[in-house]
Amino acid sequence: MHAIVDEKQWIERYFDGCGLSERGLERLSRASSVVHWRPREKYEFSPQNNPRKVFFLLEGTVISGCKVVENRFAYRHLISAGQWVGEIGVMEPEFPPFFAMAAQAATLMEIEADDLRKIMMDEPLFNYQLITRCAQRMNRLQARQQAMLTQSSHDRILAFLCEFALGHGLRQGGEMEVPNFLNHNDIARFTATSRQSVNTLLTRLRREGQLDYNEEQILIPGDKLSQWQLGFQSRFPYFSELGVTAVV
Repeated sequence: MHAIVDEKQWIERYFDGCGLSERGLERLSRASSVVHWRPREKYEFSPQNNPRKVFFLLEGTVISGCKVVENRFAYRHLISAGQWVGEIGVMEPEFPPFFAMAAQAATLMEIEADDLRKIMMDEPLFNYQLITRCAQRMNRLQARQQAMLTQSSHDRILAFLCEFALGHGLRQGGEMEVPNFLNHNDIARFTATSRQSVNTLLTRLRREGQLDYNEEQILIPGDKLSQWQLGFQSRFPYFSELGVTAVV
């Protein structure tokens, strides 16, 4: 990781209208620095960290997760630009250790948790918005995990692919183009399945013409994505938060 010096430009881009006063924006700019994470670079969050750090994702995508047992990991969130990483360290004195890892090259704003907490105390609207977004993410994680208890491995993988496409894809003509920066192990860890299960399902979906993929992207026909989304919305309420149904 290495810092650069354009914090103010990033803050003006992402934090204008987020509830911070002009003084609050200036304080955030002075207290933060911009860092780069290489693909698969990892940061460990722990209550014992001194100082505790919090990150705001500016570019790229970050995976957050935890160690289940030795050399076994579970992934929780796939975090996009414009979201906080590790904000629980500001709000909770004790929390289970977890990590954040760059799924692709990422640019983040780094700030010490104590500095962010002081800004939040003096900026009530910003404080409310940050806590609300954190709570929404946790509620969504709980809803997804609850749904997974009743899903087959097939449905868990397919639901994740649908959510991934809607959150990270770009509609081009009649297809959704999704950057392919997750490997099969990543998908398995998000869905509590095995790499073999992921490979088997993706191979079958490709053979049936329901999607195609290469090292750079996944291509899903728009009508097929709409079908998947409508099916999951009727069974799992959290899917209704993913935005409008894909239209071709």
